[in-house]
Amino acid sequence: KNGTVVPDRIEVKRGIKNYLDVGVVTKFKGQEKQNVWLEDGPCNSYQGTDSTIFHPFLYEDEDIVSFAADLCLSLPAKYVKPSKVK
Repeated sequence: KNGTVVPDRIEVKRGIKNYLDVGVVTKFKGQEKQNVWLEDGPCNSYQGTDSTIFHPFLYEDEDIVSFAADLCLSLPAKYVKPSKVK
């Protein structure tokens, strides 16, 4: 959003007990689940991180998932191949 601050609070885990939980979303706007989708299924649950941090030691076969608050969706990304930035 062009660098503007979103006032909605996203609560995440710190990974103290399990480093794989670093940044995993637990609440958004004070709610543990969304109520934007019709059914109470996986679409209303938060999956992944807030996209600002991921756990260390990511593997190539591991998907990274981040919750997009603007879209009320969790978006997965897959590793395809290494690349170089010029």
